[in-house]
Amino acid sequence: MKKNLFTISQERLSIESLVEQMEGELTPEIEEALNINEKDLSIKGESYIIMLEKMHAAIEFNKRYKEQAEANIKRIQKAKDRLEKNLLDAAVIFGEFDAGIHTVGIRKSDSLVIVDEEKIDNKYKKVKVTESWDIAGMKKAYKAGEKVDGVELQEKNNLKIK
Repeated sequence: MKKNLFTISQERLSIESLVEQMEGELTPEIEEALNINEKDLSIKGESYIIMLEKMHAAIEFNKRYKEQAEANIKRIQKAKDRLEKNLLDAAVIFGEFDAGIHTVGIRKSDSLVIVDEEKIDNKYKKVKVTESWDIAGMKKAYKAGEKVDGVELQEKNNLKIK
């Protein structure tokens, strides 16, 4: 049966508990169990690292494709806009015309253009306010010994693979 990291960890805790109950005495069976547990951990840990490396590579690969896709979308959008402008210019010059099974013409619309912001009444102004905390500044002050109310420094365990 293949073991996962959780099972391996649970086995290790059980072995350590057994050693504690035996007041530190290591029988040949317990030593063998510890060796097997360490071997299982090594094998499973290596498998996890291989998967992490593959996942990292897949993420980077897809980021590059995302950038390429965004550049392609931008390029295609510019070409589309240019073709639409050419058709609109033709409709302005020639009026409504048939293009195969389609008819090209002009539809009127309106849009508001701001020409002088200073003259616009403030009742039409939208204000967007964004607040955020200066985490880096608070952390620096906290580590320097300053009292920073409302925060606490938490230690975290981060994965380190050599």
